[in-house]
Amino acid sequence: MKIILLRLLMIFSGSVLIAAQNQSDTIYDWKSKFVSLAKPHISASGNWVAIKKLYRQKSDTMFIINIKNQALQPKKILCSAIPIFIEDQAVLGLSNNKAEFLNLLSNNRYVYDNVLSAYKLDRINRFALLTKDKKLKFYNLLGQSILDVQTDDGQVISDSKNMVYYLQKNLTEWRVMQTDGSHTKKIYSTTNKISKIDLTSSAKELIIIESGKNGEDNLTVINVGESNKQLLKMAVAEKSEVKFDEIQGGKTYLIKATAKPTEKEDPILDIWYGNDPFVNENMLRFKKKNFWIWNNGDKPKEIIVPEHNAEIQNINSERYFLWYIPRKRHNFITSAPELNDAYIYDINTGISRSLGDLKLMKQTKKTGRMRKLGEEIFCSPNGKRFLASNDGIRWTVFLMNGDKEKVIDSYGLEYPVFSKNGKIIYFESSTGIWSYDIEMRTIVALPTGNSNVQKIENLSTIRNGSVAISQMQTNYILVENYDKESNQSSYKILQNGNWRTYIKTTTNYIKNIVFTPSLAHLITVEENFNQPPALYKYTYDGKRTLLFDGNIRDKSAKAIRQQILSYSAVGKDLHGTLYYPQNYSSAKKYPMVVHIYEMQRNFSNEYLSPNNDFPVGFQIRTLIERGYFVYLPDITYGKDGPGISSLECVNKALDAALKIPTIDSTKIGLGGHSHGGYETNFIATRSNRFAAYISGAGNSDIIRSYYSYNYNFGKPFYFQFESEQYQMGTSVAADKELYFNNSPILNVQNISAPILLWAGKKDKNIAWDQVMEFYIGLRRYQKDVIALFYQNQGHAFLNETPEEKDLSIKLLQWWDYFLKVNNDIPWINKQMKKDAGALPPTIML
Repeated sequence: MKIILLRLLMIFSGSVLIAAQNQSDTIYDWKSKFVSLAKPHISASGNWVAIKKLYRQKSDTMFIINIKNQALQPKKILCSAIPIFIEDQAVLGLSNNKAEFLNLLSNNRYVYDNVLSAYKLDRINRFALLTKDKKLKFYNLLGQSILDVQTDDGQVISDSKNMVYYLQKNLTEWRVMQTDGSHTKKIYSTTNKISKIDLTSSAKELIIIESGKNGEDNLTVINVGESNKQLLKMAVAEKSEVKFDEIQGGKTYLIKATAKPTEKEDPILDIWYGNDPFVNENMLRFKKKNFWIWNNGDKPKEIIVPEHNAEIQNINSERYFLWYIPRKRHNFITSAPELNDAYIYDINTGISRSLGDLKLMKQTKKTGRMRKLGEEIFCSPNGKRFLASNDGIRWTVFLMNGDKEKVIDSYGLEYPVFSKNGKIIYFESSTGIWSYDIEMRTIVALPTGNSNVQKIENLSTIRNGSVAISQMQTNYILVENYDKESNQSSYKILQNGNWRTYIKTTTNYIKNIVFTPSLAHLITVEENFNQPPALYKYTYDGKRTLLFDGNIRDKSAKAIRQQILSYSAVGKDLHGTLYYPQNYSSAKKYPMVVHIYEMQRNFSNEYLSPNNDFPVGFQIRTLIERGYFVYLPDITYGKDGPGISSLECVNKALDAALKIPTIDSTKIGLGGHSHGGYETNFIATRSNRFAAYISGAGNSDIIRSYYSYNYNFGKPFYFQFESEQYQMGTSVAADKELYFNNSPILNVQNISAPILLWAGKKDKNIAWDQVMEFYIGLRRYQKDVIALFYQNQGHAFLNETPEEKDLSIKLLQWWDYFLKVNNDIPWINKQMKKDAGALPPTIML
């Protein structure tokens, strides 16, 4: 009898395994049919645009489209990286050590093997390829070989115009060679080993670093014009990282040489000090720093730093520089170190002038959240003024010597941009674009319409640590106007004081936009939840023309039904995006899966491909095809904390959704990943409205997480709670009750529905044992829980690994089991059925 039962179990388990495998294969075959479009790249003249189709498994075909003549058929090249346009005549693509060259005029194409990198020479209509055997091969635009040269260490750089530089060596010397593909000459030689060659940003000078003696390296700078004159030769600390910062477009340079510590890590001991501002970020430490100011052709003048370990930064002035002690008083309450105790240093007088503490200003994102800008100081292109803030609320205009010229008493001003002539500063804001007249010291609003997020698109920004030079390249401004309430966008141009609409208000998601400086036309990639992406061209008159749809066919997408629901919670008006099941019938009731992760309204017009990276582990398209409602409600936070606020938002969102009678209120599931996993964990401890939960890589014990080290961000994690995502605004010590009330683990005994937990054991963002802790709590109180711990995965499984495939199937099976009452899933039965423990392990997927 036992033998018969065992055989029956083996047959049963084998059939389940095969069925599950077939299900996996079927779903992945279906997913493989969906295609998207990548970011487009436009040629310098604006006549051609390149765009790549993104398949689930392979994406190395680039389509080249003529913008001005849509009658021409798109051309194709092999390219997995950024395409290289050579004027308007040719394009070059690289993929898997192959290069493909296409002449856009003759349509002749050539494929080259064993290629490491490619270089264009626009002005002389040539290109060069560096091959695996370190040969540099030059070709004309007919694809004909014109020169082969041998390099010795593979270091090759190009100005992209007419010249390439590379290294050669023989028994006695190292040489820097210069060639245009026709004429080759030696421009520098030394008996020392050359470790690096590079060009300055303007490509006017060649930088050479060679090993020297007595703990020093040699720095040489050569003019790359016809003379190849040696402009500079000096010693720097051994193994220094040398950086040339251009001032005023290359009139002057700030030279910075930084040497990192050479001490090896102790194999048995790692010491962490309480006063260490780096805390395990040893890669940011420097043993020695030297700074020089150098006017091209003159002897460099060393800047003697006022304090040990001081950092000197270029603010686009030949006389005045910013200096500060990096991370001074930084205690990781904010993610980025604030610029405390900053000074302006006058190299002519040696006098420093205090700026005080400089604070990062904030910028409104499409999610509605405020994020801090990446830089504290924004400099004018003419080197006369800079902007900074002492309170993080208002901007101050400073003269370069540190004098305060004007505190701008307008609140909510965000990203600043100097006009092309340097007379105006434009500010993005949630109330429109603002214009500050530097001479008159007045500020006026330039209203762009009913939108609450404005972004200047055609600015140019040079970033360098805490400093940015942000300016307009033209006399007109292109602005995106985004309304987060309706999730709609438009684009307008400000020219001669007047606004003109370029792209009318659209419900489409404008995924990408590219253009030439003249803005003669705008090229967009647009999509919607029921519309695959396509490439369009807009002209000055607002006319839109389809350039390329990639022949992407998704007939069932047009049948997708979406409804935007409204509700109020935490004192704010919010929205939920509801997707109906495919083949919906008002005569039936359907289960619903709810996904949570802060604000999600801005995702409501993204194309519903089952291959989308967001939501992680949550397949909207797959679920609606399988007969589920899918609901994405907005969550925002109030004074009671992130957990309690999430609960209130989700309850109000459910109340709004359940007015639809075809949603089965007894078959609703809740899930989320990362921060959404934390929100799911918390709600599960306080709610009885859900039939099942899925939580991926979510925090469960926020006090332990607060006092942890985050190896993904490389810093103590309490910044995330006090000033970032959790928005607690205070420390655990200052408000223990707030943290206790919002920590899921403290009420784990209250969970009343089955929960599936998952995590990667190599997760450096949310420690995987946060998920383990929640599992242990659930097990202690005999709750229905299954935890999936994947040995070789991290925070999110975004590629087609076996783990990602396995997880995707298990998530669908979990919802089917509890929301569709499909109890024929053995790995879940092993938890849910009392006699399932006898099942053999071979049934596990």
